[in-house]
Amino acid sequence: MTSLQRTGDSAYGTVKSPRYAILTYTWGRFRASSDKPALEVKGLSWKVSPIKDEHFTVDDFRRVIAHMGQSVEFAWIDVCCIDQENSATKMYEVGRQAGIFKQATYAFAWLNFHTHEKLQGLFDVIFDLDNIISGWGLEELSDDQKHTATPKLQCILSTLHSLMQDP
Repeated sequence: MTSLQRTGDSAYGTVKSPRYAILTYTWGRFRASSDKPALEVKGLSWKVSPIKDEHFTVDDFRRVIAHMGQSVEFAWIDVCCIDQENSATKMYEVGRQAGIFKQATYAFAWLNFHTHEKLQGLFDVIFDLDNIISGWGLEELSDDQKHTATPKLQCILSTLHSLMQDP
């Protein structure tokens, strides 16, 4: 994998405004000591921070990036695109993330250590709930609709909370 430096407004090397995918995930609190393996990226002036294996391994990271590459040729991944050691650069680039994410052709979310089945169950509940209350204000729901929606909302909030927890 090679990182291309921005050479102008939305230009990377000879490519102007490429289609790209973004990867969103949490990793900061899972940073490993500097002697651990880290993703190797050509073209960077900094070393990508290693991540604890229990969060994800370098091989896991490579597999996700390869999967992203099936859709588009370019990817935006913060640890590969933002120098994590240069605070001024990091803060400037973090401030640009909303625009970067908005312009992405595809967005991938790494939802940590949860199984596909658990995540699918959450999405099923979300879509089912959306079908129940779509077009309604909560104050307009019948008691029966509220009775059906409330436990599902609690399930969603509980599962979202679990996504934020350490393994």
